[in-house]
Amino acid sequence: MTATHSRPALLSAFLSLVLGALCLLVPLSAQAAPEVLRAVHTDALHPTYDGAALKLATRIGTGDYRAADPANLVFNLEDRGSARTELPDLPAFAFLGAPGSTVFIAPESQDPELIWPGWDTETLPTGVFRDDSIELTLLSAEGPGAVEVFFNYDEFSGTVPRLFSSVDPAYRTLRQPVGRHVHANWSFSALGTYTLTFQATATTTTGTHLTSPPTTYTWAVGPYTPPTTPPTTPPGTPPGSPTPPTTSPTSPPSPTPTGPSSPTEPPSPTPTPSGPPSPSAAPSNSPTQHPPLTPAPTPRPTPPASQPTTTPVRAPGTAADTRACITTPSPTTSPPTTSPRPTTLSPPPQPPTTTTTTLQTGHADYAARLENGVLRTRIKDGTQPGAPTWRDPKDVTIRLTAAAGTTSPGGAFSFLGPKGTPVWQIPQTQKTGVIWLGWNTEELKPGQLPGDQLTWRLDKLTGPGRFAIFEFNPFGQPQIIFNSADGLPDTYKVPVGTHAHGNWTFTKPGTYRLTFTHAAGTQTATNTLTVVVAPGGARSIPAEAPLAVATPDPNCRLAATGADVSPGWIAAAVLFLLLGTGLLLVARRGTR
Repeated sequence: MTATHSRPALLSAFLSLVLGALCLLVPLSAQAAPEVLRAVHTDALHPTYDGAALKLATRIGTGDYRAADPANLVFNLEDRGSARTELPDLPAFAFLGAPGSTVFIAPESQDPELIWPGWDTETLPTGVFRDDSIELTLLSAEGPGAVEVFFNYDEFSGTVPRLFSSVDPAYRTLRQPVGRHVHANWSFSALGTYTLTFQATATTTTGTHLTSPPTTYTWAVGPYTPPTTPPTTPPGTPPGSPTPPTTSPTSPPSPTPTGPSSPTEPPSPTPTPSGPPSPSAAPSNSPTQHPPLTPAPTPRPTPPASQPTTTPVRAPGTAADTRACITTPSPTTSPPTTSPRPTTLSPPPQPPTTTTTTLQTGHADYAARLENGVLRTRIKDGTQPGAPTWRDPKDVTIRLTAAAGTTSPGGAFSFLGPKGTPVWQIPQTQKTGVIWLGWNTEELKPGQLPGDQLTWRLDKLTGPGRFAIFEFNPFGQPQIIFNSADGLPDTYKVPVGTHAHGNWTFTKPGTYRLTFTHAAGTQTATNTLTVVVAPGGARSIPAEAPLAVATPDPNCRLAATGADVSPGWIAAAVLFLLLGTGLLLVARRGTR
């Protein structure tokens, strides 16, 4: 009787094992395809802290962000727009390669045709981590070429602040203060697929050391064609190398690097070097002092057919406060997203105030939004902790002190005056002692305005001197938005969901009144902003360099990493072992 009852029990257990194995194995072969990010704003490195663990995620969109697991994403820098760049013959850029060679750059200032990657620490609490900062480390990099992350050339300091490098061990780790949103240039020396593994670390104020799990980010540089057949490799394998384009590279204008200084307001007291030395030799893909880059692995499963199609926009960044083996500054801009389930929502805006306010330091934006369906212009005042205050521009005075003073570098910047001419500037990247004024349409969502954009117009200027707003390209060339010297009005198109920063420059001290108009369809909103420039502030020496400067540290090295083993495959192996044991038991019982 015992044998008679035990055999059905064994068979039942065996069948249960088979069914369980099938349930677990199906996800392995039919794993959800990764989401491909193209022409959107994303904070690729988005550290989170739940009170116990530090983790790295990715944040996508503008305003109403959504979080995502980097393991389920492919960051696709397409070979279009301004991505393909010919390197200038300038010693400061030797670390990117030989003059005339081609690199592919996701730029610091957003190109609406390209992915706009950055990083942020905006959701991390203050008062929890030592010095209110964390460290971000590039542990390893694999791919067909070299990877460099750096800030725009600064003519005033004569440096190119470098942040991360796959070929130079001096640029592996950067210290990033909490509450920051940063953008920089991400440069890749060849088309293909790259895997970059990052880690976040921090020490709490009580002395507890926190380390996030190593997190891998897959980058496809160039055209990315997802595989059309089921993958034969374990899940988690990055996509295959894209096919190089047949078009010839287009040469950007010969850069005469120039660009006002743009340090950010340093939160931590630790002194930071003024800037990293500019290497004199081009990088090699296999230097002797660190592990060489390896070819890209086998392709990933096919991503979903429908990808986000909303026009990207800009988001603010901060050239800013970061230090450690490397420190960081940086500007930013971000595009809108149509993705559901936002995970990080901006607090509801407060109604505009009616008291006169002077803003001299901190962050603020000249913004457009809808109030009861009517287009309005507001100052989004974020100079104080907590939710921003919305103010009417006519009730706000922007004040610039001696800290905003610098001199025109001349050359491509002759619209500011000859070389050495005193100017006063709100820089593109945040600077200590200077208000950091940007522009913002993050409150406007896709579908709310015709063409999902508005026109920003400078109608009138009254004041003692000239006024201009311009941005930098990666090599320090000015991209002019408004320039009163060549006549007004000047117009500029701004997509919805934008948050951007540029250089607001005044040529003489005194009081300026800037009359701007926002227009979309039949709606217009006109307002006047007052800017007071204090006399005696211009300096004849270069402005201070950004705080994000890399400091070599012998302890900053790439970690040796082996092939990843998916937890799903481990589970499958265990199940097959159990199945084999079950079969053996059944066979033994049957022979008795």
